[in-house]
Amino acid sequence: MINGNNYSILRTFMNSIILDFEQAKSKHLLFKSRLRSILYNIPVEEGPVLSHHECSVGKWIYGHALVAYGHIPEMHELEMVHADIHISARKLVAMHKDGKTKEARDGLSEMEVVADQLVHLLGLIEKKLKNYPDNQLISPELKIKPEEYNDLLRSNAELDKRIKQQIAENNESAIKYDAVLAALHEGIVIQNAEGVLISANQSAERLLGMTANQMRRLTSISPDWPTIAENGQPLPGELHAPMLALKTGLPQINQILGVIRKDNVIVWLSVNAQPLIDKQNNEIIGVVSSFFDVTAAREAEALLKESFSEQQALNEELAASNEEHAAVNEELLSTNEELVLIQESSRQLLVQVEASETRFRFMLNAIPQQVWTASPDGALNYVNQVVCDDFGYNTSEIVGQGWQAFIHPDDLQNCLNKWIRALETGTEYLVEFRLKFKNGDYVWHLARALPYAQDHEVTLWLGTNTNIDLQKTNEQRKDEFLSIASHELKTPLTSIKAYNQIVQKISDPEKLKPFLKKSADHIARLERLISDLLDVTKINAGKVFYAQEPISIRDLIIHSIESIQHTIGSHEIIVETVPDISYIGDQLRLEQVLHNFISNAVKYSPDADKIIVNSKIDEDNIIVSIQDFGIGIARENIDRLFDRYYRVDNTAMRFEGLGLGLFISAEILRKHGGSFWIESEPGKGSTFYFRLPLNKTEKLQITCTTTFYRDRHITINFNQTHQRLDVDWTGFHDEESVKKGCLKLLEYLQKNNSDRIVNDNTHVMGNWSEAAEWVGNTWFPMMEKAGLKYFAHVISPSTFSELAARKSIDIMAGIVTTQFFSDVSLAETWINEQI
Repeated sequence: MINGNNYSILRTFMNSIILDFEQAKSKHLLFKSRLRSILYNIPVEEGPVLSHHECSVGKWIYGHALVAYGHIPEMHELEMVHADIHISARKLVAMHKDGKTKEARDGLSEMEVVADQLVHLLGLIEKKLKNYPDNQLISPELKIKPEEYNDLLRSNAELDKRIKQQIAENNESAIKYDAVLAALHEGIVIQNAEGVLISANQSAERLLGMTANQMRRLTSISPDWPTIAENGQPLPGELHAPMLALKTGLPQINQILGVIRKDNVIVWLSVNAQPLIDKQNNEIIGVVSSFFDVTAAREAEALLKESFSEQQALNEELAASNEEHAAVNEELLSTNEELVLIQESSRQLLVQVEASETRFRFMLNAIPQQVWTASPDGALNYVNQVVCDDFGYNTSEIVGQGWQAFIHPDDLQNCLNKWIRALETGTEYLVEFRLKFKNGDYVWHLARALPYAQDHEVTLWLGTNTNIDLQKTNEQRKDEFLSIASHELKTPLTSIKAYNQIVQKISDPEKLKPFLKKSADHIARLERLISDLLDVTKINAGKVFYAQEPISIRDLIIHSIESIQHTIGSHEIIVETVPDISYIGDQLRLEQVLHNFISNAVKYSPDADKIIVNSKIDEDNIIVSIQDFGIGIARENIDRLFDRYYRVDNTAMRFEGLGLGLFISAEILRKHGGSFWIESEPGKGSTFYFRLPLNKTEKLQITCTTTFYRDRHITINFNQTHQRLDVDWTGFHDEESVKKGCLKLLEYLQKNNSDRIVNDNTHVMGNWSEAAEWVGNTWFPMMEKAGLKYFAHVISPSTFSELAARKSIDIMAGIVTTQFFSDVSLAETWINEQI
């Protein structure tokens, strides 16, 4: 039985327990509030992040609670949880002071989960103590002062204000970013560091034929979107532009590929990919890719090529064919206009952007297109990093000068007129113009800008400039080709019509024969022109079939020359050497190569009377040469001869033909794994070479140490005295051998911590030009990143090899210092002098 006096004591004790634990909870709440204030830069005393022994709750635990309530098991668990909370709090404050604010704030959320355990344990202990009354004292450390409550209220109010301000800034940045995406017609996708797609805009959905939900979590190697290369062959996902960007850390520009959608429609895309790099840790964290549809342009080009197969008729048929060419040309122009018109507002990304103004600028710089903004009155006020890289100036310099300093003078007035009209009407700005790049070249761009309005008032203009120089070049080449084709086809047709008119007036059979022969010659000429056009069309469409069967090289050369000799009376074709060896290939196509090369040799040596043919086996290759004694070819024209429709300018009016034969021959050789090259001297003649690789049976001999490497194609030696790599390339090379050797060079540059290379091509034969662009665009940036500063190139006696080397260095973008030499000793002297 509890008497009145005992009841009063018990009640007083129970109130003490309640007061103890309520005060402990209040002190813990004050601790959490102060910690949040520190991490959000609100001025406050940093007392709560002291040692867990020194804070008020800690003093209560160690000075009072462990003694008074130590018989409760949860009390010891409370002690450990309280210590963990304070240790974590000190780490978060240290991270905040080191500038890692975002990581500290993220850690705060995780720490508060543990803090909730402390409150839960206090409740359990308090509940158990009600069943075990004892005479305990109230801990003085837990008394809450009025100023501490005021501090709690003030810091919470300031924290709430800061958070609302941050949310408003994030929302404003998200609106701006969404508006920028609305000004782009390109598809945009973002992939993480593993290549997994995490977001895509609605233009990407439209182009790829899949919803964002269907695409999310896929990678470039997923079977959901098989792709093909320009030649029609399957393109592995590992070679997609974003995957190459993730692998190399370098931007990938204008990769053309075909995507086979689920509806079996092939969409051809031009893809650009930019790696996203965490500058603080220098790590690739993802890649952003943009792409636009070039299907219409490819189909239009295919229609143009196919139309030439219809040019087999004479007289009235040629006129109809010319009308068809005009219609195709008009269709191409219409397609270009349609390509511009379909640049409608892009839809917003499916994943909500949660970023600040810094994130907004970062994403704009990651977009491969030029992006810019202007004020409501039209004044340029921002350009992204792509514009700065293209023009060679920083943002403030470009904004200060305005677009007028970079637009081609012939395009400026039209641009200004359209810009003024867009500002006055608040409608879309759309124009094509040429922009001057830092190297002095003018590059065609399509500019598009949209006004961003709030409450029916324009507050910002958002614009993009898309590089369309390739499309413009293709249009120009198409126009040039139409002009040449019309001229070349019209000439024999006019002669045939004239001879037909004469034949109709002559009744004597003997007098008819010369006119009939001349007419037949012109018909044969027409057949050759049409045949070349059809071959080019098939090559571009990837529809040329190549037989793979054993053939005798000796029989191929002898029989081909005998056949050609019957049609050529002006020159004697002399075969000096020919090997008796078997080769696996397409005999008819290789005969076509010989015929084209010999026909050209005859055509361009009108004052000579012989052609010399030689062939030999050299390093598992069949080498065939055709030598003439004619007009020769200037050095600056040699590397262009194998382009479609190109003929040396000073011979175009003297010799007939569309300039397709050498292009076709080059494609045939490429399909056989071979190559070609030319050595020529104006006024003395030319020698055309081509190479066919034999099957390699012997095992590749390799010597390899940390400072020395040698195989049949390359020798690399680290010169320790001068800290340089001495490199000697030998024999014939193709794209595969060049890439393999270059990557081995990269490996040895890194292994030996060198910054300079003497690159000797003296022993290189033939032509490796198919790898020149890869060397300039991909390899040199990789070498520069690995530490390369100085590169001495010793040129090959082969003109084509030298041209390939100069081309790769011309297109190189970087700060590697390069120099050409004709002698190895001069190259070594120069590179040793570099500091």
